[in-house]
Amino acid sequence: MFGNARRTIVLAALVSSVSFATANAAFTTPSWTRPADNVAAAATQTTYQEWDIFSSVLGPNAPDVANVNPNGVANVYDSGAPMNGAFITLDNMYSASGSLKPRAIVPGYNTPGNTVDVLVQIFVQGLDININSLTVNGTPANTLAAYNYQELSRIPLGGPGGAAVEHLWSFTLPSDAAAIQLDWNWGTPHSMFDRIAIDTHSTPEPGSLAMLAIGAAMIVRRRRLA
Repeated sequence: MFGNARRTIVLAALVSSVSFATANAAFTTPSWTRPADNVAAAATQTTYQEWDIFSSVLGPNAPDVANVNPNGVANVYDSGAPMNGAFITLDNMYSASGSLKPRAIVPGYNTPGNTVDVLVQIFVQGLDININSLTVNGTPANTLAAYNYQELSRIPLGGPGGAAVEHLWSFTLPSDAAAIQLDWNWGTPHSMFDRIAIDTHSTPEPGSLAMLAIGAAMIVRRRRLA
């Protein structure tokens, strides 16, 4: 009885400490123009989705801050639940006994010959997570083209809370698939998943652009000769 009560008190203190920081203090915008609606997104083959509220560790959790994707609705959930003891607290995902394994699935444009630039930002409060655990469609993110990781901000938290940290990953996928699946393994308990934003931009790869330019030049030349 005393042990259970003590664990409850410790958990309450941790949740109180790690929920004190303000989210989204340093989240940034992508290098491309972020679409305001699905019409603009389709015209530029971009997407923007952001979550600040999670209602279920098992999902589905539709984006609540921004949901701009003409290809469908993105989803974020914990692929390790319920075995890892994850639950929802203060609209965030948390586990006191196991490692969260967040998964985000973002519908893509599925355009042959295109590459996809991706910007991912998350806000985590508590113990430090394994930043190298991110995989994209099963491939380690740190092996992808133009890979970059930054710690955007860090606020130490009192008690057993660790720190409130904003993380950023960016990379380029070699092809535009029907969906992008992002997976992490926090690697530690006591890390609260607070917020996530994902931006994508599908563009023709340089070889395709060169071929298009050559084709256009040949058409113009034929017309002039005619």
